[in-house]
Amino acid sequence: MSEMSGPSQFRIKLGAPTAQDVPALGDDADLEISKVSKDPEEMKFRVRELPFPPEGAYLWRSNEGRPATPPLAPIVVAQDVLRAANAHVSQSDEYEIGGFLLGNRCRCPDTGVEYVIIDQVTEAKHTQATPTSLKFTTETWSQLKDDLSGKFVGKLCVGWYHSHPKMDVFLSGYDEAVQKTYFSEPWNSALVIEPTKRRGGFFCWRAEGMNLNTPEQFYELLERNSDATVLDWMNYECVDQRTGEVIKPPVAAPPPSAGGDPHAQTSAGQAAGVGEPGGAPAFGRPTAAGRREERLRGRWSQAAFILGGVAALVLVATATFFIARSGQVAGGPPPPPPTPENEFASGIKREGPVRQELEPPDSLKLSMTLTGCPPNPIIEVDGREAQVDMSSSTPDGKVEVEVVANLQDKLDAVRRHPSAEVKIEIKVMDRQSPETHFLSFRLPIDPRIVRKPAPVENDNDKPSSPPKPKTTPRRQANVNQANVNSGGGQPTPVSPTPSSSPNPAQTPQPQATPANPSPSASPAGTPSQPQQSPPPSSKEKKEQLEKAQKGEESRLEVNQKAQREFLKVEKERRLRLASNDDEKRRLKSEFETREAALKTSQSRERENMKARHKAEREQLKGEQQRAGVPPLSP
Repeated sequence: MSEMSGPSQFRIKLGAPTAQDVPALGDDADLEISKVSKDPEEMKFRVRELPFPPEGAYLWRSNEGRPATPPLAPIVVAQDVLRAANAHVSQSDEYEIGGFLLGNRCRCPDTGVEYVIIDQVTEAKHTQATPTSLKFTTETWSQLKDDLSGKFVGKLCVGWYHSHPKMDVFLSGYDEAVQKTYFSEPWNSALVIEPTKRRGGFFCWRAEGMNLNTPEQFYELLERNSDATVLDWMNYECVDQRTGEVIKPPVAAPPPSAGGDPHAQTSAGQAAGVGEPGGAPAFGRPTAAGRREERLRGRWSQAAFILGGVAALVLVATATFFIARSGQVAGGPPPPPPTPENEFASGIKREGPVRQELEPPDSLKLSMTLTGCPPNPIIEVDGREAQVDMSSSTPDGKVEVEVVANLQDKLDAVRRHPSAEVKIEIKVMDRQSPETHFLSFRLPIDPRIVRKPAPVENDNDKPSSPPKPKTTPRRQANVNQANVNSGGGQPTPVSPTPSSSPNPAQTPQPQATPANPSPSASPAGTPSQPQQSPPPSSKEKKEQLEKAQKGEESRLEVNQKAQREFLKVEKERRLRLASNDDEKRRLKSEFETREAALKTSQSRERENMKARHKAEREQLKGEQQRAGVPPLSP
């Protein structure tokens, strides 16, 4: 049984009856029925003038009964067609297989009898087959159309064939509907083959319709210089065309692919063990038992392959586990640096790991490679904006970014608990569109880069000592020095310490104040003081301020140049990847807006820096005026 569905353009060659001629098949028949007009001149052009019956042909008819009337168009079949159709349908006894019969319409010039010669066959591909059905899809019809316009140009599709595995030779209701719908011309026929029982038969149109259960007679067109037949269907017999007596023609030897056995039989029924035993399968086909054995062997091979793969994976996993465990016991390699977690990106992507360095005393320096990063991003570490230093972008759009953030609390926590995992949250955002152009991830602090600082000695850490007098020599020296500098008279004598000698002769006496005392000078008997550098003069302060401002201007210029260069490279890269002119125009407009925004932002930064520098100079000038120092010339 077969189902067919296909485009209407094939029906110009195949024919199509009216909808009244097709029985109701239900929803699953999937038959598209419509009436397609035909060109009579085209059909007439395809009829050839050849004698009938052809010379060198055997007449075969069913031995299970014959219809009462002759067919409208007798069938002549070449031996190659019978071989190919039998070989094709014998490939499976589990589901139906089919194809198309190709040939030409002929007319006998003496008797005017019209008949059809079938001399080519093409297998139907892209079909949907089950054990009891065969459906021709749209791809099947496309394949047929290509064959008729290609390697079989000049041929007509004069019929179709399919198998009935493990059933019998007949046309089902579906097969009849297909015949009426797609093969309704008088010269169209259907071939049904039962490959496991050595049975087959042709069905064609008669005056009263089509007999669905009794196969029709046909002529087997012999090859040149040969009188052997390739047919051994059990439900057919060969008869003499003149006397009508049954004859037994010689059977052709199988092709070389069958092994060259002269006793090999030539049908799928003999291969399946029906009829005479022994012999090789016809046309080089394997036996049914051989096919079953081959399938079983293939399944065992697949099972062995799968089991071997699973065993190999288990061995590899076990070896990896023990190697890793032995490395941990023996110390093993150092652990890799922490990897970012919970990463979310939209437009900005991170390339490679994030490098961590400690910036004394309590800052962490993070170095990373970003793609799609805006020229002037906002980078926050734990919710606070950090210092950002960006390098020039590469041609592939990558840029190196260094971030320095003050993380005293987190670093102290790592120092106190080195085994604990302390994480920081990092956000990279575009100033223009922070909600749609961002990168966010969490990063564990690497405890290996955090070193506990050396202990600092202070007064609280020293052991307790006897109480000291209220005025120590150092404090008194500082007071004396202040009095001398301010012109307040003689220095006050230094009181002896508990460790000093009680001899009054050793008590230091007041000394006269020198005219120009040195800042490091101290009264006799006082301990020596460390020499302190004098405070910077007004000129030095101005030079320091100018140097700091020039450095800030230089850094700002370098950073702004890097931002402009990054935007330029990004623009060239995006335009190079654009697929059409509309996208290029959109990108140009977008980058013009971004360039204008960047120019405005950089200009605002320069103006703010200039205003801040001016305020710093004014502040220094005011301090000098309040100290009574004349202003320096610029």
